[in-house]
Amino acid sequence: MTLYRYKGMENILKRLLKFKRVEIPSSESSHKDLLNLAVNGNIISQSLSDELDKYRGFRHFFFMRMGFY
Repeated sequence: MTLYRYKGMENILKRLLKFKRVEIPSSESSHKDLLNLAVNGNIISQSLSDELDKYRGFRHFFFMRMGFY
């Protein structure tokens, strides 16, 4: 369930950034870049970004470990 909540949060951040006309990253580090853009755009705080980054790391580990990619 945690993985889906993180993905949902990413989708919300993407929509807010698009609304602000910020280009959504598509690089290999796009998930981390998305958090940085949200902090720089004053959408989320740095402390929230740090917390979300923990979930991002877990999501990456889970999908890579379980072979979903």
